[in-house]
Amino acid sequence: MVRKGGNSACGWSRNVLVLQIEAGRMHRQGRAVANFDRTLPSPQSDLARDITKDPYNFDFLTLGDDAHERDLEHGLLDHLRQFLLELGVGFAFVGSQYRLTIGNEDFFIDLLFYHLKLRAFVVVDLKMKAFEPEFAGKMNFYLSAVNDLLRHPDDQPSIGIILCKTRDRFVAEYALRDINKPIGISEYRLPNAHPTEGPSIPDDHFWTEVALFESGLNWTILRNNLYAEVILRFAHFALKTGKLVSATQSRGRSYVTREDCARTAAAALLNSTGKAIYDVTGPASVTHEQVASVLSRLSGKSIQHVNVTPEEVEKGLVAAGIPQFAARSVRELDEETSRGYHAIVTTTVTNLTGRVPLSVEDFLQATVPALMA
Repeated sequence: MVRKGGNSACGWSRNVLVLQIEAGRMHRQGRAVANFDRTLPSPQSDLARDITKDPYNFDFLTLGDDAHERDLEHGLLDHLRQFLLELGVGFAFVGSQYRLTIGNEDFFIDLLFYHLKLRAFVVVDLKMKAFEPEFAGKMNFYLSAVNDLLRHPDDQPSIGIILCKTRDRFVAEYALRDINKPIGISEYRLPNAHPTEGPSIPDDHFWTEVALFESGLNWTILRNNLYAEVILRFAHFALKTGKLVSATQSRGRSYVTREDCARTAAAALLNSTGKAIYDVTGPASVTHEQVASVLSRLSGKSIQHVNVTPEEVEKGLVAAGIPQFAARSVRELDEETSRGYHAIVTTTVTNLTGRVPLSVEDFLQATVPALMA
């Protein structure tokens, strides 16, 4: 139900509600394996069921196949606003790796929330593997501790949510059968670790787009990938030193020239009917190894790509006289690339302008001679 003034009954604006519907939230809500009916009185049990879903959609993350639980936790914290949007209205973030001292030992909760509507703490345990029955026992322990150490007399019983890569419904139901604390068990979905299609939206841009959706204006959004001109910033040093240093971990970027972006923007302004989103990229995703190879061929010099850590990138740039804020920006850009954020390739430029976007090799062929002069 949408209330007068554009706000839904659950607190979302109309446009954010549309985003949630498109993400299939209504079909996932309340589908977690849970024991709420046995462990909570009504209507608290119904409310608890409504705040869970299965699966949770973490398509704003990009994690490698060898990622660990701490990587998943860090990714969710890095995109906390999007994570809270996926959890739903009412979740207030309390802390990560929240310390509980019991006896002479310290225990750490992955993520701790407080739900404003349930008036209860919500403990979230993250697993990068299939559900195992002992996970329920561990959550039962955490909930007992939170109820004793953190819960206020006016609070409702704390609730646990176990998020796993996969879970067998029958195994999960057996694991919860004799547990007397309210626990839900859900799967989560991650995007392909090596994305080749779909939108690429940094966290702050996502919320800018939400603001546009809610503005009532007739909007057209162009999501430009990295400009090809960015290559010139490090190509100059690579030509001088014979080394192209980055922390991209051999992941690609779909560089697009400013000229192609300008042509695409002009075409969109002339032809778009509004309420359209375009991802603007070059014709291919190009790694730093490939850039080094092109520079070597065009310059006649041997240029090698060297993979280093993000910390080493930032430290090296500062040592070379680059301002700290700029060095940090380059580091963050490399980290985003290493997660696959800039590898998406689309045909937007061709579709809107009728021209194939300039490739990195053609762009460098036109600019490298000037760099070497």
